[in-house]
Amino acid sequence: GHVLAPGLIDARAYLGEPGAEHKETMATGSRAAAAGGITTIAAMASTEPPIDEVALVEFVARRAHETAVVNVVPTACVTRGRQGREITEKGMLAEGGIRVPCVVSWKGTIPGGQVYSHPVISLDMAATANALAGLPDDPVLDGVNLVPYLTGEKTGAPHEALTWRWLGQSAIRKGQWKYLRNDDREYLFDMETDVEESRNLIQSHPEKAQQLLADLEGWADTLQPPGIGALITDGARATANKYFDWYLDGIRDLPAPSASAKQKQPQEPAPEKKAGPTDAQIFERRDANKDGIVTWEEFLGGRTENVDVLRKNFERRDTNKNDLWEKSEIE
Repeated sequence: GHVLAPGLIDARAYLGEPGAEHKETMATGSRAAAAGGITTIAAMASTEPPIDEVALVEFVARRAHETAVVNVVPTACVTRGRQGREITEKGMLAEGGIRVPCVVSWKGTIPGGQVYSHPVISLDMAATANALAGLPDDPVLDGVNLVPYLTGEKTGAPHEALTWRWLGQSAIRKGQWKYLRNDDREYLFDMETDVEESRNLIQSHPEKAQQLLADLEGWADTLQPPGIGALITDGARATANKYFDWYLDGIRDLPAPSASAKQKQPQEPAPEKKAGPTDAQIFERRDANKDGIVTWEEFLGGRTENVDVLRKNFERRDTNKNDLWEKSEIE
């Protein structure tokens, strides 16, 4: 009388955590799901505080790992505070910005249960739809018809490389390597061993980075306007530097982005975190002309937010009180 079947997925699970744990928690909601044969739930972002930034997504994922009895997939808001005004942190070309899952289903045509390991891009959706509609190939479309690859008719990767340009950011994914650039900051990741993009290999593989940069610049020169940095603005530079400091370089001389939202988080034991950069590392980064002195302008680095906090951090390091942070002042 028993039936063995794949677990069900609830794509819209309204859990109370964070903010309304008196109604439901990850633990109680996941147990209720398991009782009904559901093995995966997508936790909706309509909580208070709303799930509108990386720190809160990580909080949901951590709580689910600690207390849930089924798989819990966090979802996030498109706009900050679910107010429809400011787009949430989706404009990074780092992990979580452009590396997202893609699910395809076509019963009777695309074999089910497979995991396709080659990366694809949203531009492929238009080319695929064009082909399925029976229309001739459109040279204007940059994407590739994915159906022959998903059915097994074609083998190999649909793309030799994938490229992106967003304001001052640009990136290229080619084989196992991903090169990411923001203004003059460079990153190189091995996507086979580091899908979370946590280890920058730019120093150990400079030749690979240069090859990818040449490919990226060649592609960007075909765009309008041409060039990988053609769309940069002062505002975009300041915003990108803030997030790249925090999420990629671990520079913690600033409050976390959107700190007000974090203050609303339920008080949970903080996860063990890696130590932040030393003063020597921050000094090396901020000393733009490498003269052994960091001026206030160099320390500010074009950033426009949290200037008061930055000024206090600068003055704390300026022990000689001459409005210069000198290398000799590093303990």
